[in-house]
Amino acid sequence: MRTALPVNGLLCRRVKGDFVVYVPTPDEAEARKWANKATAAASLCSFGAIDSKYQTPVALRSRVARMAQQ
Repeated sequence: MRTALPVNGLLCRRVKGDFVVYVPTPDEAEARKWANKATAAASLCSFGAIDSKYQTPVALRSRVARMAQQ
């Protein structure tokens, strides 16, 4: 996901294991578009143990929320 971040975007992994991504765009539709692309790209990746023939796909969900002006 880090390589797919837009310019000035930020990625943070939280203690719970989930991620928070800051997409610096004033357009909510553009942020949703990026989140959908990132989720779709992650679903094409998989992981598994070295000695296992089975691979598990990466499962991500995305939500888009506005940040309040601080």
